[in-house]
Amino acid sequence: ISLDENVDSSVFIDPGNSHEVTFRIWNNASRIDIFEVGVTFTELSGWSVELLESPELAISAGSSSTFSVRVTSPANAQAGDLGPRLTPSAISSRSGESITGEDWHGTRINAVRDVSLELLEFPSTLTPGIPIHVSIEVTNNGNGPDTAVIDLPWSPDTWEWWALVEGVNVTDGIDLSVSYDLDNVKQVDVWILLPPLESPGEFHEITLKVSPESGIDVNDEDNSKMFESVTDTIRQPKLDGYAGENVVETNSTFSFNATAWNIGNAADSTIRARLILQTSQSSEDVIGFLSTSNGLSKSNGEWISLNLGPTQSVELFADVIISGDCDLNTIISATIELQGGSDELGRPITKSVTAGLLVGERRNVELQEVNFVEQEIEPNSVHIIWVNLTSTSTKSEIFDVNANVPEGWGIICDGNPIHTQNSRVELDAGHIIEQSYDMRCEVVRESGDYSGMYTIFVNGSDSRIDYKISDTLRWAEPTANESNATIIFASGIGIIVIIVIGILLFLRREIEEEDFEDKYEQTEFLPSQGPPSTAFGGPPATSEPVVDPMVEYQRQVDEYNRKMAEYNAWQQAQGSQVTQESSNHE
Repeated sequence: ISLDENVDSSVFIDPGNSHEVTFRIWNNASRIDIFEVGVTFTELSGWSVELLESPELAISAGSSSTFSVRVTSPANAQAGDLGPRLTPSAISSRSGESITGEDWHGTRINAVRDVSLELLEFPSTLTPGIPIHVSIEVTNNGNGPDTAVIDLPWSPDTWEWWALVEGVNVTDGIDLSVSYDLDNVKQVDVWILLPPLESPGEFHEITLKVSPESGIDVNDEDNSKMFESVTDTIRQPKLDGYAGENVVETNSTFSFNATAWNIGNAADSTIRARLILQTSQSSEDVIGFLSTSNGLSKSNGEWISLNLGPTQSVELFADVIISGDCDLNTIISATIELQGGSDELGRPITKSVTAGLLVGERRNVELQEVNFVEQEIEPNSVHIIWVNLTSTSTKSEIFDVNANVPEGWGIICDGNPIHTQNSRVELDAGHIIEQSYDMRCEVVRESGDYSGMYTIFVNGSDSRIDYKISDTLRWAEPTANESNATIIFASGIGIIVIIVIGILLFLRREIEEEDFEDKYEQTEFLPSQGPPSTAFGGPPATSEPVVDPMVEYQRQVDEYNRKMAEYNAWQQAQGSQVTQESSNHE
């Protein structure tokens, strides 16, 4: 007995179906014989095996005949299950001999693919730009584990979607077990995202479909579900920007910016923005302005209407102005607030960007007002200027002082000629105790024009604080009478000097002559001693030459002129020196 040649070694059937297995029996005897055929099989739950032909077959000598067995699988058979093992047998009626054929174990169960989808929860409106949640249930009704794939057929290409099971992305497929493993049903969260520009008020028929990853679903009627929804009208503000925390100075401006968006799908005429300022101390020393890139501007606290269309944006610029009188350590909160659209309860949506400011630095040096001259200055006088600086800065301040003057003029400040070189002034930090410096300057005219403009520059080392003092001065010009009087006065002084010198020389000469006469008289009355007068036979005595008084007078005059020239040169080199609170030369 053997398997009929028309039977494959393996046969696949669906659960609940049956197939026939045919065996062939040969009579190798020399006479006809009658055989009683049968089959034995392993008992499997739900499986059935039955003999289709009469159990007795008459077979001529050297001939063969066939008999068939029907194998039926249970309806709940699982994919890949093996059917019962079949063992054919026959008993010869003539000899009573029992014959057994080879076993056959080739029945297999096909994989039946049957997945289904149920719609649990779905939205009636679709909000563009915001993920929409749809809840579905996917079930594996097949006879083996399977992978179900979700799809949204006929959805626009601009839509995006993804699927999650307990937070795990299953967009590419959901693994499902067979029913007896209790993992054949899973609840899936499907998220649908429409682009922000999706037109409002449009109706959509959205279909969700599930299918096996491979093979054909035996029942595709329960593979898809459809629901209807309408696109919602969205007006939603968005504010992009960052300001952080900053340390600022008094008498300065702090600026920051942000971008206002309408990320909805409809124009928003209610969207607006404003700048809000809050200070820890008096707010009078802090003001602010909010402006837009299209030219609108409002002071702090006032709203600016933006009126943005779908996905439109505008730049917002905030300027916070801190006055020079603002107290140090003042804390300022500057907030750009954007308001527009509406939430699920119909309330306006508010977005904000905040900058935190601490007033921690001050650069303030004041120059005391200089009184300008309106009247002429007396000849040979100087003009006094006081350059008084007062600092309340939080850091030391350094200034370079220099000046521009007409030719022949000069400005001497604290002994330094600032018209030829810089004079440096340094002030310590004065935010706790005011620091001051008083510089006394003299404007001197030695020659040149009697009227002109001088300029004193007080320049900070970092060019943050600079001052300029400028004024026009006029010296009174000496009159002709004054010039003649001066010449006469000088001439008078010269004559007096000459007379004094002449008297001194005359007196000196009289004294010398009296001394000579006294010596002569003393010599004349001395008694004769030594040889007689006749003994003096030598040459006559010589006399001392007398100096001409006019030559001595000329020498004294030349010496006086030389000393006066040295004095004038020294005075021009040193500059005029004046006493305290005086404008006349000493």
